Amino acid sequence: MFALAALGTQPLAGATDEFTASPERRAKLLAMVQARNQERVAPRGQGVTLVDNGQPAAVIVCVDDLPAGKMLQDWVRRMSGAELPIVDQPAAGRGSIYVGQTAVAAGLNLSDLASRSHEGLRVKCDGKSVYVAGQSSSATMRAVGRFLEEEFGCRWLADTEWGRVYPELKTLRVRVGELKETPGFVYRRIWGPEGAFHNTQWNLWNGDGGLGIPMSHSWNFLGKEDFKQHPEWFRMDETGKRINGSWYNLGHPEVRKRFLEWALKASDQGKKGISLSPPDDHREDLSPESKQYDNPAIIDPTSGRVSMTDRFVGIANEAATALHKLNPSILCGFYAYSDYTLPPTRPELAKLSPALCVWVAPIRYSRYHPLGHPNSPSIQQLKQIIDDWSGHATSMGLRTYNYNLAEVLTPYSKLSTWAHDLPYLRQRGFIGASLESFNDWELYAPHLYLSIRLAYDPRLDPWEIMADYWDKAYGPAAGIMEKYWMEVDAAFINLKTEAGSIHALHHVYTPERLKTLDGYLTEAERLAKGSKGDAHRVSLARRGLTRANFWRTWYDSLNRGDIDGAADILTKWGEFVKESIATRNANLYANTYLQRFVGKNTWSAWGAVHPKQGQPRKPLGVLPDEWKTATKEEIEKSGVAGSPFDPKFSDTGWKAIKTYTDTRNAQGLPEYFGEMWYRTTYKAPQSSANLLLHFVKADRKVSLYVNGAKINAAEVEAFTGATIDVSGHLKPGQDNQITVMVRHIPLPEMYLGGLVGPIYLLEQTQ
Repeated sequence: MFALAALGTQPLAGATDEFTASPERRAKLLAMVQARNQERVAPRGQGVTLVDNGQPAAVIVCVDDLPAGKMLQDWVRRMSGAELPIVDQPAAGRGSIYVGQTAVAAGLNLSDLASRSHEGLRVKCDGKSVYVAGQSSSATMRAVGRFLEEEFGCRWLADTEWGRVYPELKTLRVRVGELKETPGFVYRRIWGPEGAFHNTQWNLWNGDGGLGIPMSHSWNFLGKEDFKQHPEWFRMDETGKRINGSWYNLGHPEVRKRFLEWALKASDQGKKGISLSPPDDHREDLSPESKQYDNPAIIDPTSGRVSMTDRFVGIANEAATALHKLNPSILCGFYAYSDYTLPPTRPELAKLSPALCVWVAPIRYSRYHPLGHPNSPSIQQLKQIIDDWSGHATSMGLRTYNYNLAEVLTPYSKLSTWAHDLPYLRQRGFIGASLESFNDWELYAPHLYLSIRLAYDPRLDPWEIMADYWDKAYGPAAGIMEKYWMEVDAAFINLKTEAGSIHALHHVYTPERLKTLDGYLTEAERLAKGSKGDAHRVSLARRGLTRANFWRTWYDSLNRGDIDGAADILTKWGEFVKESIATRNANLYANTYLQRFVGKNTWSAWGAVHPKQGQPRKPLGVLPDEWKTATKEEIEKSGVAGSPFDPKFSDTGWKAIKTYTDTRNAQGLPEYFGEMWYRTTYKAPQSSANLLLHFVKADRKVSLYVNGAKINAAEVEAFTGATIDVSGHLKPGQDNQITVMVRHIPLPEMYLGGLVGPIYLLEQTQ
């Protein structure tokens, strides 16, 4: 029957320092897996016959685990056309498959499987009967899946019909042998919003499950009446005003007392774990009592603010310590997130309560690179943060993003990231992974599959898991589809930028790479032709590449000033995405994010040309891509006299950088919050004097100066676009000195800031 068997299949000795696998190693693994999968379909000798020439030859004996029994019955029917009866007693003259507790009652031993989450499983065929069970109902579901995988070569690659892979056989016979497993992580979740992963059976089959460790943004234990009577319990803003809400003055003794009372009540006096994390969307409390818990020397590099970790984890640890005394096995979650991602520094927090499980949620760190990768300073820093946290916490987990936050626009891969990171995290003592994901199978299919399979057991060889995936998903096109997806994967991990959302995609989806990817898919389509399932899965990748082409043509149109063209592409792009959503091959967020991160800026620009009132405006040109730039601190340190918006101001020491065709980060400039100054000279075309400048996107608040005159009295929010009237200031047919001050404030998007979109010159027609 099955040997060690885990689609891995051989455990790795430990995490590897490799950030990806070489093409030679991947090719060797693919050949090995293809040969092994062929052996599975060879004629069977001794064993238990389930189906004989299309007729049922066995029964499923199952009483307490009927979902698992029915899942087994369904897959046997799909393979053979025969339906095995589900009964509560074995039938004379027929083979028996005992499932769940009936297998245990029939003699299957699970007591020797050491699993903290009580999820060990065993599958056994003794030549007379088959026994399939786990230590919990979810583990039994997983056991059924593993039985079907190892005995018949079935796979469930996605939570869809096309994700089911199985042979069509008129006779099904189970070989004598045994398989046993325990998970490597005690917590695994792949989840997402808006109907993501709607098929629970798919989740459990592939390894989702484990201990229920609560983790969420919580802390809502004071009410409106409390604010009326005790405003001093609530946070203080920068003006000294007390603000009602769920952010509190954690330094106030009564608030700390109320927090502990809330934790005891919410946990039912320590009987169940709770989340001890602060609310989402951090709001700073400047109360003197709270600030005494901070270490002012520790500045969070992602925001430039004092780290809140000591303040937040301190009170959470006090509650966890109290709950641990009541129940030594309790586990409560705490997010290391936002301005409290850095590890604690106070001496009393050197070792945290065993009841506190710290979940690192790296929302402000590179989404492209494996931990410690040399191309990413932030991911090197994150690796150090994880290493440091592991010295404080007994239990840790990763709560992260299984997509390119925040966009769901183009194919994206985290294959190398998961192959490196999950084994590494297990070595560092992590016990779980919570994977916020979008079930967009056109864009993410391979790494979604790997992430949950490897989270179940990070001891396995991730590249062998993927070799099996290529073979099962694409059949005769396996090799070329591996090249397609690994081209995407390499494009992301080789990025030398960390700017998030859409702001690095032009480095990935270059015209040259789009042509290369198209060539791979054309060859895959030829190879998979006639193989219905394989061809369909190739077609999904083709749709994903089409979405990347939409992005590239939109991006190029916007940058060259073809506003109507960009709007037309966006409309067609949106309709295409809606088709993907309708067929359940994309999540609703695919359109939501398209409209949010592409649509808002596009329609803002289109609206500037086609205002709701008045005549359309005529686009005259796009201001230069290259400007000179300096930060406020750099200007002050230079000692140059005068104002940076003065046409005569000397900017010879400023850096010349691109604006709308690349980010500051990609050009080697560090993250900076504050005033970013830009200067250029622009010769405007001949026109009337009724002119406007439209900023497609700036991060974030803009002040505009033309020929030394300040145009807008107040800073203008320009993240989704802004139009400023420059009539009478910008001189047609002449050189104009234009200065822009962009105030970059945290944190619409990481590693961005400044001018990040083109600026259009528009003429108001009469």
